[in-house]
Amino acid sequence: MAQILPLSEWSDMLSEWLPPSASLAFADDHEYVEYRMGRPGAIKLPIHFGTSIPGGSVAQGVLAKQSAVAFTVDKSVFGSVYYGKGYPIHVGDSAPGALAVVLPPSFAHTGTASTETVGFLMGQKDSIWRPLPVQSIAYIESYLKKTWLYVDGEAYISMIPLHQLERRLPNYFLRIHRAHLVNLDFIDHIARDEDARYEVTLKAPIGRVLPVGQTFVRYLRETLGF
Repeated sequence: MAQILPLSEWSDMLSEWLPPSASLAFADDHEYVEYRMGRPGAIKLPIHFGTSIPGGSVAQGVLAKQSAVAFTVDKSVFGSVYYGKGYPIHVGDSAPGALAVVLPPSFAHTGTASTETVGFLMGQKDSIWRPLPVQSIAYIESYLKKTWLYVDGEAYISMIPLHQLERRLPNYFLRIHRAHLVNLDFIDHIARDEDARYEVTLKAPIGRVLPVGQTFVRYLRETLGF
């Protein structure tokens, strides 16, 4: 896996995009190297530079599987119940490490909290996970039982199902089909095809044409006012 960003840049960037109630923990292959608390109300874990990674933690799960994980962590691990999402990263020149996002337990039901929208999504391409600002995502597609995020001509896989993303994304994302969410900023125009069915054409250089499902036509027209 290639190193994407220095640790300090990961922290600063993700802190801007994460929900206020989220905290960040970074670890190398055997101990934590940084912990950043979220805003007041975030879960405070007893993690400091040099804290060993305990069994049952999100970081330990990432290191064991060398893949993204998401689960509720028992109180016996750090003294507090929390929901965590973890991703494999490189910390400096060390062996593969882990990024753990620490969230309130309520996130376990949907992967997100009902009162907060996300500012970024983690996307996987090959063996690399990238934080993707939601405003840069042109559209999102459910295909072959996977969720695909399309950014700058690249396709990334998300762990979050489309129906959960719909509840968590800003209101400039519209559901136009059971398989598609589209970012309004990337729409070039909406028209009818030769069978009088609506379709959305994205701006160049993307240019992809997405069908509007019949059950979403009324919602689309009422939302956009046409």
